[in-house]
Amino acid sequence: MREHALSCALAGALLAACGGETVSLGDGRARALPDGGGGGIVVDGGAAPVDDASDEPVPEDDASAPDAGSTVRFADPAPIAALVSDDAADDDPALTSDLTVLYFNSKRDGGAGREDVWYTTRASVDATWLPPVPASELNTSARETGIALSSDGLALWFSSDRAGGEGGLDVYVARRTSRSEPFGAVARDEVLSSAGDDLVSAISNEQRTIYLARRDDEDDDYDLYVAERPDARTPFGEATPLESLNTDAEESDASPAEGGRTLLFTRGAKLHVAFQQSDGSYGPASALGELNSSKNERDPWATDDLLYLVFSSNRSGTYLLYETRR
Repeated sequence: MREHALSCALAGALLAACGGETVSLGDGRARALPDGGGGGIVVDGGAAPVDDASDEPVPEDDASAPDAGSTVRFADPAPIAALVSDDAADDDPALTSDLTVLYFNSKRDGGAGREDVWYTTRASVDATWLPPVPASELNTSARETGIALSSDGLALWFSSDRAGGEGGLDVYVARRTSRSEPFGAVARDEVLSSAGDDLVSAISNEQRTIYLARRDDEDDDYDLYVAERPDARTPFGEATPLESLNTDAEESDASPAEGGRTLLFTRGAKLHVAFQQSDGSYGPASALGELNSSKNERDPWATDDLLYLVFSSNRSGTYLLYETRR
């Protein structure tokens, strides 16, 4: 699990006890999820939660719909001030578990191509981020996007349409032995790369599960995929679709929390959340109403305890990285 540098003590004003209280995540009737399903996370509002795949509300007497509980909501999101730039168009945030290293995708000036991998660091969770710089060892004149950073900051997966791929965006990985070093040689993952677009979303804390979005071509919508492996030293298996979450709309940017029991993702340019059911599937999904605006939101990344969340939004007129806590 991602370890959050903000302890329960620091978050005490917002949450009485980590992992035990209910929290607010989006629209729908207040729900205190059962053991193994969402770790106490609830969605709240005035209506029953709607499964976007079926457009049918969860019945009030459904055995899987637990009793209502108290809620704590995320604070109003604010741009990460140190990253705001007139030429910025930033998304795909990915952080280390101690929240002192942040990699992201940007179209800002100073990169090698039209989209590049950038990063910034800070001395501690309370310090200001340093001015971001491009990860030159990862970037080319082609497109680099879709970033997933390991919790220790020593491995990074991303997507690129550089020469030598199978077609569209392919999956690449690079590693290093310490954070003070640049990443080493970039290698294409042949199993995770297809003839279409393969957009990296996130990597689980133990590096055994990777989340992707795929589409056959630019005329299709992205769907969510996941690939597994037994440990961090072996290759990933074939990616399979997350059927319970994929709809006729576009789904992408999956990011796990609570050991994978909670999944944040983008659907139709809005942030959504879904919880793992007893059979391992996810759903129903609900929009994160407290975080979405009238503009576009995408690319959520959260600490495993869901006390801190970063995402991209163009509510200011260009895509910036926003952060929020609870």
